[in-house]
Amino acid sequence: MERQYPGTVVVQVTEARPTYAMQVEGGWLTLSASLKILSKDAAQPAGLATLYGGEPVSTTPGEQLDFAAAPAASSAAASESADSAASSETEAETDQRLESLNTLMSALDSYGMLGDATRMEFADTEEMAFLYQDRISVLLGTLNELDYKLKLAQYVLLNQDGKGCAATDTGLLDLSHLSASSTRKFRFAQGEPTLPSGYLVPEVSTPEETPVENPDAAEADSPADAELSAETSAAPEADPAAGAETPPTEEAANQETTNQG
Repeated sequence: MERQYPGTVVVQVTEARPTYAMQVEGGWLTLSASLKILSKDAAQPAGLATLYGGEPVSTTPGEQLDFAAAPAASSAAASESADSAASSETEAETDQRLESLNTLMSALDSYGMLGDATRMEFADTEEMAFLYQDRISVLLGTLNELDYKLKLAQYVLLNQDGKGCAATDTGLLDLSHLSASSTRKFRFAQGEPTLPSGYLVPEVSTPEETPVENPDAAEADSPADAELSAETSAAPEADPAAGAETPPTEEAANQETTNQG
């Protein structure tokens, strides 16, 4: 049996782009859109949406973001009971944070809002939330009825028919208790956006305006002009009467000739 293999193998490598930032112990992680850890730095990367979900398993660049479930807690009474040995062997429950984050990101993308989600919180999967354009916090609660909740969020945030939020509105949109079968209505409270973590949106500092000087005044105040002005003021004014000798008159010239004779 003979096999022919291609003489050239082309490998295409696409560089991962920084998309998210996440604060961890000792610094900040920069992550790609697929949640691959690209780097770890002391300072927060600028211009990236932030994730809040707790301490990951690894912070090593090149690793995928992942979380480990906390060990099952057991009370002191249980440890003293006859079944303490069995309870100590109980495996930790599967952590749902990463799965919940991926579900939220996928749903936000399908509704055209992922690019405007400047912060996503998933540390508690029963209190999922995201921040829209650093202006409006959206509380989702659990991911139950997520499509229904995001459809309402899209209606309010994108203001497609003019009945939603204006482009300058700030506040909190609470969808955490909504469901398609519920008669409850969503709540929008104007003011500061509020998230489960207590995160506050940093205030944007406005740079002070530097007054622009009059160009003519600036030219007059230049060193060259100042030096020229000083020289001009120091020079005495010329006296036309004293500046040149007056030619002798004809009478004075004749008198001078007579005296010499």
